Amino acid sequence: MAIIGCRSFTRQYGGIAHEIKTECLVSRAYIPQKTHASQVPKLTKWFAIWDTGATNTVISKPLAEKLGLIPVSFAKTYHARGSDDVPVYFINIVLPNNIQFYTLKVPEGILLDADILIGMDIIGCGDFCLSHKEGRTKFTFQIPSTHDFDFTEEKDEPIIVEKKQSRNEKCNCGSGKRYKDCCLKKN
Repeated sequence: MAIIGCRSFTRQYGGIAHEIKTECLVSRAYIPQKTHASQVPKLTKWFAIWDTGATNTVISKPLAEKLGLIPVSFAKTYHARGSDDVPVYFINIVLPNNIQFYTLKVPEGILLDADILIGMDIIGCGDFCLSHKEGRTKFTFQIPSTHDFDFTEEKDEPIIVEKKQSRNEKCNCGSGKRYKDCCLKKN
């Protein structure tokens, strides 16, 4: 598998995303340096789900059929329902940041909401980060890896949430008086 490019992209969602899905371009495998421009297969747009729990990138049977892919081998794949022997193909894939993977070896799989599942064979080539600040998911990815994220190394200020003092409660200063008759007057 060859990788060409060095870029990043970000996707933001209006709320908490239950899946990370992006568009990508896919074609039959070819090597750009060895393929005449008139022989380059057409790239077509497909939806991909990103899955850090998947070892390899996987394509759907409809995608393989649409591209007219011919299996180069067969492989045993393991999933929640057991295992299967499935065809394996070579494809070229272009991610949203225009990073291109050439001659990527991918097995066929059953995918419900997408035609490609991006696995750790691609994710592991770069930096993959999710955040959910203010209830909105942000996904960003770049190749090559340049960051070493470790939130435990950040020097966070402690978050202190103070209960608002009620006027009729005993004052927090320890005087024994009600807050309204003690420190409230001083503030």
